[in-house]
Amino acid sequence: MLVLTFLFMLAVVSVSTGLVVYTASHHDLVDGSFALAFAVLSGRVAFSWFLWRNSNQQPVANYQQSRDGRKLAAETSR
Repeated sequence: MLVLTFLFMLAVVSVSTGLVVYTASHHDLVDGSFALAFAVLSGRVAFSWFLWRNSNQQPVANYQQSRDGRKLAAETSR
């Protein structure tokens, strides 16, 4: 499943980059704004995917310790 989402994300980023290059080479400002917005959104998707992937690789023990630390800090600040 991870490979499938990576391939989909890679395809979206490639298509958006191609649209930006195509509209820039044809000096098409109307479609260029759409292509640029699509490229920004697909870049955000790629960045979110990498953050999500890295957060899934965090060991459970570290997650439990950080969660307990936040809980303890919240209780002491009351």
